[in-house]
Amino acid sequence: MSQRTVMSLRRTHRHAVMAVVVALVCIAARADSVRAQSISVPEMLEQKSDWKKWSEEGRKLQLNGRFEGRAGKSFRLQRLEITFDPPRGLTLPQRMRAGQRLEMSGRLTIKTGRFHFELSRLAVGETDDRRIDARAAKIGQGQPDLLLNLASEYEVIADFYDDDPLRERIDSVRRRAFEEKRVLAAGNPQGLSALLKAGPGLGIDERELAAIRFETLVARRNKPDSILPELARSIEQTLEGWDKPQGADATISAEFLSDPVQAYRTARDPERLVMHRAFYRLIQKEIFESKLKSDGSNGIALANQIRVQLPEEEQTARTMEQKEIEYRLGRVKQLNRQQLQQLVDLLAQYERNDQIAETLDRWLKQQQEKFKRIGLSGKIRTADEYLFVGERWRIPRYNEEAVRLLKEAWTIAAADSPDDAAQIAERLRRLGWERMHDRWMTAAEIRGLPRDDIELAIREGRVVQGMSPSQVSQTLGSPIQVSRLASAVSVYELWSYGDSSGGGLVVRFRRSPREKTAAARVVSVSGTTMP
Repeated sequence: MSQRTVMSLRRTHRHAVMAVVVALVCIAARADSVRAQSISVPEMLEQKSDWKKWSEEGRKLQLNGRFEGRAGKSFRLQRLEITFDPPRGLTLPQRMRAGQRLEMSGRLTIKTGRFHFELSRLAVGETDDRRIDARAAKIGQGQPDLLLNLASEYEVIADFYDDDPLRERIDSVRRRAFEEKRVLAAGNPQGLSALLKAGPGLGIDERELAAIRFETLVARRNKPDSILPELARSIEQTLEGWDKPQGADATISAEFLSDPVQAYRTARDPERLVMHRAFYRLIQKEIFESKLKSDGSNGIALANQIRVQLPEEEQTARTMEQKEIEYRLGRVKQLNRQQLQQLVDLLAQYERNDQIAETLDRWLKQQQEKFKRIGLSGKIRTADEYLFVGERWRIPRYNEEAVRLLKEAWTIAAADSPDDAAQIAERLRRLGWERMHDRWMTAAEIRGLPRDDIELAIREGRVVQGMSPSQVSQTLGSPIQVSRLASAVSVYELWSYGDSSGGGLVVRFRRSPREKTAAARVVSVSGTTMP
């Protein structure tokens, strides 16, 4: 048998003997203890002036105190200046520890001027720190108030005896009670707030209080009637680091999103600062999402605010913008030019270029449909919109459609409204088109005409062969002099044009004698010097 086993058996034997001795003494004096006055060491000290009277009366006392040490067969209790004398045949166990509880019955006596306590009954118990442990262990889970009552009961004892080990046990019991209260208060902002107030008085450290403070905010967020702006202000007032952005690419961990309270409790202090910002982001994000209109029409404005306040939430900002883009795409027909331009710019910004042409087509078709009911002016208005789109986004086919519409408008105006026709022709001219030979021609086509083309000459202010008198008058105006030469075969007219410098131009016409003047045609043009 090993030495350790032998020593264990000896200890077991001694404990058994001590238990038997104490039990016998207790049984022998039970009746006596029932009639004794129960009193504690603190009460004894308070009534010290009565000790002499009690000894003279032989009053029986039942006293409970803490073992301090031996003096031969006698012993002393902590904080009490009285010698305790066991009866003959009763000895204390050898391995008594300071602080063990002793419950005894007996009488006070005075010997040689000192007080003695002659025992008639003695019971030996455990130390207070072990007793509180045992009692706490018997209290089931979910009964924190019983634990707190137990701690308060033993706090009086710890203060009286100035017992630091006992205080440690009391703090442990209170921490357990506090943790159970925290579990019971989970999800209850009011309960958690009450814990925060009670925590410092219970000796709860600041790190644990910080975790409960954070849990309180999370519980407020999860309440159906939570007022998020108020919660955001509370975060700003209580969580350090809420206003420190983590970078545009910062993400919130999946662990934090699934259980922020647990993630926070296990995090180190620097990580907690990051979580303060993360939680603030979650709340502000929910606030912005609550502000988004159901149709998404204010998404861009909100996105701009998000980029200022929550630069980490770039994806949220983009989502907001996408919602407004979808809203605008859904009502393209109602957009004005500025709104259309904003929409197309957004489509390009978000690389949705494949939707730009479709969007422009839808908008232009709607403009055409809107203006077709007002005839000539409607065609002109529609042409204006095509020109705006074609020139703004440099899309030739829209410019071509605008020209086609203006040509149709000119045809209508030429019959009914010459002034409008002239204005439309001027617009077409600025776009590179002119009406010649009863059709619209481009500048390149006009440049390809022969130099002696009469309409080209009129356009350029020149006189060429084949022109009629009216065409020359249209080009040069009225002559300053007209002369006529006639023969049996032909009639010639010479129109002279000159200016103050003495230079001039002579246009020669020819016709048959039987034809009227209007039938004459230019046969030559020559310069001359006026006398």
